[in-house]
Amino acid sequence: MGLGTVNEEHAPQTEEAVLPVRVKAYVYRLYLTRKQEETFLWTLRRCKELYNAGLEERTTAYKMTGVSVSYRKQADQLPQIKAIRPEYREIHSQVQQDVLRRLDKAMQAFFRRVAEGQTPGYPRYKSNSRYHSFSYPQSGFEILGALSSQDKKRKNTCRLALSKIGHVKMRMHRPLKGRITTCTIKRDGDQWYAIFSVEQSFDPSTVVHPNKQAVGIDVGITSYATLSTGEQIANPRLYRSTEARIKATHRTLARRKRGSHRRNRAKRELTRLYRKVRHRRQDFLHKTSRRLVNQYGILVFEQLQILNMTARPKPKKAEASPTANLSQGSMSLESTAVGSVQYLPSQVPHA
Repeated sequence: MGLGTVNEEHAPQTEEAVLPVRVKAYVYRLYLTRKQEETFLWTLRRCKELYNAGLEERTTAYKMTGVSVSYRKQADQLPQIKAIRPEYREIHSQVQQDVLRRLDKAMQAFFRRVAEGQTPGYPRYKSNSRYHSFSYPQSGFEILGALSSQDKKRKNTCRLALSKIGHVKMRMHRPLKGRITTCTIKRDGDQWYAIFSVEQSFDPSTVVHPNKQAVGIDVGITSYATLSTGEQIANPRLYRSTEARIKATHRTLARRKRGSHRRNRAKRELTRLYRKVRHRRQDFLHKTSRRLVNQYGILVFEQLQILNMTARPKPKKAEASPTANLSQGSMSLESTAVGSVQYLPSQVPHA
């Protein structure tokens, strides 16, 4: 063995163990100027048009020739669309590709439900009120002046640079940890949010809970949950506290003329009330779950079939009524859901 060489049998292992990765979402509030909000709404309308055009192409091709149009075929038409519709040059290319990926996921989910014998639910055309977000899946965004854990001044305002749009003011209430993979801009009523999907590496061997005590949890109706220790977690009934105002706003909305400014104002107020209830419910769930996780090492839940518990028999055709159909639709909202002929790009309608 010569000097400076190492026996391969006793050579140290230089390869590092690959740690598991978990995906986490960070949500930050955006504060837009009026011009920036108009740009965001314009982008949503263009994405909605592209989604509907792609859905129409897939539907027409299958009806006329029985051919299924893939995502790749539609993505290859994007340069043609930009040549015919110059306004699409003002939207980042990956944003447009993400719109077609959303459509492809919807079609794949439709075919999966058909194969499993479930209620298929064919993808529907989107209106302005049903298309709320657009995404930068890989690049095209950057956080300027991001908050760090070492920042002692706790300056929580920064700028989010978006390709083809510009710099937007963002309130960063907590530091972001990990590698950002996706940035999604979402509209919630009159508010806008930036949602970052982050990959974080962690070592499970270093995660040790100080308490090994186990507890059983039974979720109920009268009380939100009952623990095996006898403790009961009261149901806050957050919707009940706002129900009167929500009903009054619904009545106000019903009296307003469609398309009027007063109706839009009432719709914004109704959205604000529902958003408030949703945020309060999320806050209660997070605080309750955090307390249980900190207090007990093992949480045991009863395996319930929620769909079977909330299902109703379908009424006979002679007994079916619009009211019965509405009740069936409202029940489906409570369950969690968790798919050639050349279509000319010039036929994409203007908004």
